[in-house]
Amino acid sequence: MNIVIGVDQGGSGTRAVVCTLDGTLLGSGFGPGACHPFDGMEAAMDATKTAVENALKNTSIPSMKPLGFAGGYTGADWPDEYILLQEAVKDLGYTNSVYIVNDCIIALRGGTAQSYGAILVAGSGANCAVRAPDGREFIYHYYHDSDLQGGSALGQAALNAIYRAETGRPPQTSLRERVLALFKLPDVDALMRAMVEGRLPEGSIQEIAPLVF
Repeated sequence: MNIVIGVDQGGSGTRAVVCTLDGTLLGSGFGPGACHPFDGMEAAMDATKTAVENALKNTSIPSMKPLGFAGGYTGADWPDEYILLQEAVKDLGYTNSVYIVNDCIIALRGGTAQSYGAILVAGSGANCAVRAPDGREFIYHYYHDSDLQGGSALGQAALNAIYRAETGRPPQTSLRERVLALFKLPDVDALMRAMVEGRLPEGSIQEIAPLVF
């Protein structure tokens, strides 16, 4: 049986699947989130390996060598990063046939039967991509507005609302007590100081987003 590995890596998780060449799903696995420009390539590949190994363990063929690896990676925003990621994945030893795209592109292909269209991804961060019928692509990556950056931007907007209310501009909202409880802090001064001094847990601002909803 010939198999291939597919990986989707984002800031909140890395997902891997093992499939046959006709797309039959044999197993799936999960690993930590990572983004190689911010967390480092080693962390991104460790997360990839965790997800792939878990996927292989969930199949009955963990020792079979895959024919190919296809990955959609957050942070794959510049042409040279595709090559860097390809080489890093090859170094994991699964296969030398590696295909890398931005994670927006695999989301686009997962959402439509067409090979073209537009996709908006909103997770820990956010991105947008467009593919024309003739194959031309544009990925917004860092051109995507910072105040639209998914859960992280929504969490920061909530913090901004809390800080403005603390200075008496708009009225207080229930977000104040909810966010203080999330971080186990006594007041907004302590919250502001923890943010300024970099003491809020890494990735925690995006955890505010569910409180907004």
